[in-house]
Amino acid sequence: MVKVLTLSEHHVREEFISQLITVIATTPELHSQTVAKVYFAMKDNINQMGMAQLGVWLVGEFGEMLVNGRSVDEVGNPLQVPADEIIDTYVDVLDENDKKGKRSDTIIMWALTALSKLSVRLPNV
Repeated sequence: MVKVLTLSEHHVREEFISQLITVIATTPELHSQTVAKVYFAMKDNINQMGMAQLGVWLVGEFGEMLVNGRSVDEVGNPLQVPADEIIDTYVDVLDENDKKGKRSDTIIMWALTALSKLSVRLPNV
């Protein structure tokens, strides 16, 4: 899924992203690995709209797993990401999507919603 989003540029429909979010959100065993994989993929592919859209939602919902070490890599090793790095990534997403049209407006709205969630869930933010 991550590979498809990183290669597809702007050709992934929003309905696909919404369906993917539903699958991930309703499958708890996917949360810890998916949030890490998608976060790093979003950070490396900030200009990919589908990846940004999925990433801002997942990190907004499960970002505390990244900060408190409950997220894992592909082989199950714990990962920990500083909260300020996550916030910096959101700033990059917002900068990348400034004034680019309707889909970017959606990403900006989702990013701002995610940041408000993270402000409550992350320490020292």
